[in-house]
Amino acid sequence: MTPPSGPWQWERDFVPLAQKLTVRNASGRVTQWVFMCDWENEYLQFIYQWGGRMYTPDGTRCTLDSPQCIAAITFCRDEGRMLPLWIQYYGGQLGIENLYVVDDNSEDGSTDDLPCDVLHIPPIRGGKFNSTRMAMVGNLGRSLLELYDVVLFCDTDEFIVPDPDRHAGLKKYVETRSGDGLNAVGSLGFNVVHDVGSEPPLDLDKPLLGQRRLAKFLPLLPRRRAVSA
Repeated sequence: MTPPSGPWQWERDFVPLAQKLTVRNASGRVTQWVFMCDWENEYLQFIYQWGGRMYTPDGTRCTLDSPQCIAAITFCRDEGRMLPLWIQYYGGQLGIENLYVVDDNSEDGSTDDLPCDVLHIPPIRGGKFNSTRMAMVGNLGRSLLELYDVVLFCDTDEFIVPDPDRHAGLKKYVETRSGDGLNAVGSLGFNVVHDVGSEPPLDLDKPLLGQRRLAKFLPLLPRRRAVSA
């Protein structure tokens, strides 16, 4: 059996391979194990794999209780233009291995062979698309909180950027707010508008905001306790 090439991911690469190599007898009892872990002595490897560390770089403080693990979720269909940008940005901020793409029956190939985890779902039925979508993503986020300290959700065309004059990046911003006792943080948003009469089509290889001069202000979502970025 040929092992996967490049960096392995637990769910995409390791688990399917381990399942194929596991051997059971006629009664269903496992006779060949593929992976065993001595959690007492080997837990450090999992901490480092998921972006954590035992101590601060200067060795003066234990960081096991700090929010080092942050996940990001998006929900999309046929987002061939924006999904690569979403993965590039949030992967750079949080790590590719911490991204989760929920694919709503894409037909353009945009969710094929992605470097992050992809969940392909069946068509949403019953005519309640948005409420069903948000309920599904909410439940996924709650499940991920069993593994992560913070879970972020946004669409593929939404990029959360803390004030660069105050924060070194999205992960650093979350870490600085870890002691505030907040359960959720909302974002002030701007919908970038295309003035088709005077502006050319968007060039995704260039900085986006430099190509548009108009934006529509979006207030915070209701019923959310928020802090400014």
